[in-house]
Amino acid sequence: MELCCLVLFCWQGLKCTLLSVILSQPSESLTILQMEKDLRSQVDSLSTQKQKRLQQLRQRLDADEKLCATLGTTAFLIPSSSVVPTEQQLADFDKHIRELEDEKVRMQSFLCSHSAKFNSE
Repeated sequence: MELCCLVLFCWQGLKCTLLSVILSQPSESLTILQMEKDLRSQVDSLSTQKQKRLQQLRQRLDADEKLCATLGTTAFLIPSSSVVPTEQQLADFDKHIRELEDEKVRMQSFLCSHSAKFNSE
């Protein structure tokens, strides 16, 4: 009985801050074994989500580094308080990269048009 109460108590207070998600509370009708199975399933799901976000972050950091080197701008800052970025942070990073890509295209277009004018003179 004590273990059951401990599991329920821990579950009620369980919040996955690393991924910025709140876990759902289990049904009180579940057995301890079923609760453990559900918890393990959620841990697996969260681990997969964490790995996916970290991979997405690495891809974005690589793209950002290349664009910033080309444009001579500073890199996008991910708050150091979060080891794993939130979905919102990844969306903000995507927006930043799109803006850099647009700026790169604009600058290339500008340089090409001015280069053509200079060569024709």
